[in-house]
Amino acid sequence: MPKQIPVTIVSGFLGAGKTTLINKVLKEEHKEHIAVIINEFGSVGVDHQFVLDVKEDIYQMDNGCLCCTLRNDIPSTLESILSAKEKMGVKVDRILFETTGLADPAPIAHTFINVPFLNENFIVDAVLTVVDAKNFLKETKEQEEPAKQVGFADKIFISKHQLVDSQTYHDVIESVRSINAFAPIQDLSEKEVTLKDMFNLELFYASEEKVLEMEERAKEDECPHCHEHHEHGEHCCHHEHGECCHHDEDCDCHDHEHCHHDEHDCDCDCDHHDEHGHCKHHGEHKHHHRHPHHSGITSFVFEAEKPLNLSKINQWLNELVYYYGEQLYRYKGILNVEGIEHQIIFQGVQMSFDISKGRDWGPTERKSTLVFIGKNLPEKQLRKGFDECTK
Repeated sequence: MPKQIPVTIVSGFLGAGKTTLINKVLKEEHKEHIAVIINEFGSVGVDHQFVLDVKEDIYQMDNGCLCCTLRNDIPSTLESILSAKEKMGVKVDRILFETTGLADPAPIAHTFINVPFLNENFIVDAVLTVVDAKNFLKETKEQEEPAKQVGFADKIFISKHQLVDSQTYHDVIESVRSINAFAPIQDLSEKEVTLKDMFNLELFYASEEKVLEMEERAKEDECPHCHEHHEHGEHCCHHEHGECCHHDEDCDCHDHEHCHHDEHDCDCDCDHHDEHGHCKHHGEHKHHHRHPHHSGITSFVFEAEKPLNLSKINQWLNELVYYYGEQLYRYKGILNVEGIEHQIIFQGVQMSFDISKGRDWGPTERKSTLVFIGKNLPEKQLRKGFDECTK
């Protein structure tokens, strides 16, 4: 099997600043041989030499990169690039694929996963999304695509920070995090982007390291008292020995929905609680989530320290994809299954779902960790079904 060529997908709403990343590749000297598939040449403005004898018009840049527009379908364009590489000796180290501003990233990812020719010769490295700090809040109220592009992202770049005040920028970051709690964020105004920021990230496919990084990133924004995520302006009320801690102002518990007292019942939905309503499995199953974005897109983490029953988790995963596949934007996880001495790695994009063998557990801590990003997902119901898999 030939070595797969890594593909980086760049998404972002109209005018977000995708061209900034593309010009970094096409115009600067970096000794990388990158084939860039763009929407139109006019937005980039490049000097080029024509490459002959391929189905598509592919141009070779002065710095050794290739550039072409997506005239037909993705497989045809990539077949032409591969032909230039194999028949003409043109070097291609990786592919940078620019989506249109209105594009849904899901079908593009599906194409690379499900088309045999592409799956054999190419592998998605990461989905990068550029967020326009000036217009993102307004755009997500009027359009569905900006929030969905953030939901699919493996890494997020924030543009136009300098054009907004500090409160607006804070609100943008909170909005982005309420959609996708897992993707690292890089501000294009604070740090000049380099090729290392864009390539060789290996973020698209699940691995133990990446799943645990996503879990930790989700925990960073978690409230230390109520173990939930709160967006800007929301309150956490936690009482202990008669004392109240409040994020923003003096507490009046009767006026706030998010008030968490010690005597409250556990919301884990398991069937094992004591007479006070406390869960007997405290610490065995943990769940991290954010309050959903107004678009309905949210992200959350499920954990279980007890091993999963193979039959139950297999049924749960199949039902999950069957009933909620279109709503599941991205999902990844490491499974600790009873009687199996190695990790089971699973991941998916909507209905496309894959399971592979991970490393042996050995002496390390065994636990299951699952991360989800999706729209209008019944988190509480899914959590209950997952917890049943440990019984």
